[in-house]
Amino acid sequence: MTSKRLPLLVASALWLLAPTSLSRPPADDPWLWMQEAQLTAPNGLGSAFGVSAALDGETALIGAYTEQWGGIEPGAAYVFVRSGSSWIQEARLVPNDPADDGRFGFSVALQGDQALIGAYGDDDAGDNTGSVYVFERSAGLWNQVAKLSAPDAGPDRWFGHAVALGGNVALIGAPADSVAGHNYAGSAYVFIGSGASWTFLQKIEASNPSSTSWFGWCVDLSTTTALIGAQLGNGAAYSSGAAYVFTKYGGAWHEQVKLVASDGAQYDRFGYSVAVDGDTALVGAPEDQELGWGTGAAYVFERSGSSWSQTQKILASDAVAQDKFGYAVALEAGTMMVSASYYHSDAGPGGVYVFHHPKDEWTEVEKLSLAVNESFGRCIALDGNDVVLGDPSDWPGHAYVYSRPPEPGFRYCFGDPGVDTPCPCNNDNDGSVPGSGCDNGTFASGAQLTAYGAPNVAADEVFLRTTNVEPHNSGLYFQGTNQVNGGAGVVFGDGLRCAGGQVVRLQVRFADESGANRTTIPIAQKGGVSPGDIRWYQYWYRTTVAPPCGPWVNDFNTSNGYSITWTP
Repeated sequence: MTSKRLPLLVASALWLLAPTSLSRPPADDPWLWMQEAQLTAPNGLGSAFGVSAALDGETALIGAYTEQWGGIEPGAAYVFVRSGSSWIQEARLVPNDPADDGRFGFSVALQGDQALIGAYGDDDAGDNTGSVYVFERSAGLWNQVAKLSAPDAGPDRWFGHAVALGGNVALIGAPADSVAGHNYAGSAYVFIGSGASWTFLQKIEASNPSSTSWFGWCVDLSTTTALIGAQLGNGAAYSSGAAYVFTKYGGAWHEQVKLVASDGAQYDRFGYSVAVDGDTALVGAPEDQELGWGTGAAYVFERSGSSWSQTQKILASDAVAQDKFGYAVALEAGTMMVSASYYHSDAGPGGVYVFHHPKDEWTEVEKLSLAVNESFGRCIALDGNDVVLGDPSDWPGHAYVYSRPPEPGFRYCFGDPGVDTPCPCNNDNDGSVPGSGCDNGTFASGAQLTAYGAPNVAADEVFLRTTNVEPHNSGLYFQGTNQVNGGAGVVFGDGLRCAGGQVVRLQVRFADESGANRTTIPIAQKGGVSPGDIRWYQYWYRTTVAPPCGPWVNDFNTSNGYSITWTP
């Protein structure tokens, strides 16, 4: 089939469809995050279980910082491992030197067989000195192998209020620390090592410390980048909040930039939560009032070279006063999660909002929530296609594991200048963002094709999904046997044709009100694929709202391409 014939063929198929084809994806839409398990501590233990969580592969670590044992309230933490679709408790971790009200488990971090557990109420050098405990797993057994303390430890530091672990680096927040005469200015400490051997490297402070900034309230690491929140630092307004980016070079960590909200207001608490992934930073401001008192917000920043700029302010689609959207955040590989969980209004419970970043803009795609739980999403631990969401308020506390199917292939052919064929009529934005794609008249970021499910011919459970197309309009999923123009594509309507060769029309679908749809048929069977086949997929769709290249010129566009190698 040639590119000239395709529009006529798909057009005839589309217009034969009845309007009843329009529908929302069903509740079992494979792109939705589905609850896999509810984790609890045994025998009524684990008070405030779910206040913190960490996830690495098949292991989850959950904090329970007010658990009582031994006649005192030192706290505890629990390790769970996945077995099939079940999660089994592997260990209960407690400190060798428990302290009453030590808050052991208030913060946790996990990497492989190594765990950090913060106890910011530990009293080794006075009340609320704080400590961080290192545990290591060997042959399925966890043991405390080290205890980290600030070299200048003293009372009311809250060392261990936040912890992060990346490679051989441990980053520890001490938000109540006094710096240069400023009470509660806060600081953070860097240790390097592994197992039982850790060495203090550096104490980090804000370049402009001020009282009650709470620098170190939250921390995150991404290779050689550290992001540290100061929820009441002076930003765009007094005590509006700030977040600081530090980068490592020359064997030390140096402040690169102070991030502030472009519209920050006093007590927004910008920097209450932070996440960083490569050149993208996400900062929560749970007291932001743009949509009402305490509705909250989250801000996205992008780095180019050594400069950072705010690129988006994220708000909940159903914001209600006191939701505290931005209380917790997580960011990884094109997926963002933001919770509105610590309080909820009379209008209903809060939840955890899921955003995708298909091209140049983060878009809300889903909300995870429970019926009554106030603190659902108090913490978010995201790792690939799994996430743990804590809910410590539902005594003695719970943590919920949600999962989504993995992608079976890869995306290609976005119209990036210098890589792909440029999109026609200059509708590829400015080309500065790789993967920005060919625009359409409804979504500036253009249509995005993704896929989920294992690419097994026998199971035949792969689904294709397209977002950012014109709501309530039609389109066609099709399969090709090769890439067009070596994967760079050729101009086709207002987009690029990326999948070619022997073309099979798979399914016509109508988009829902959000501009999304998915396939509902067995792709392998319909496409006639066999194990070992590589197939290339794309979505052709109609445009009637301000087509980028002008009305009645093309009136159709395409998504990016998607490649799948099918297995037995």
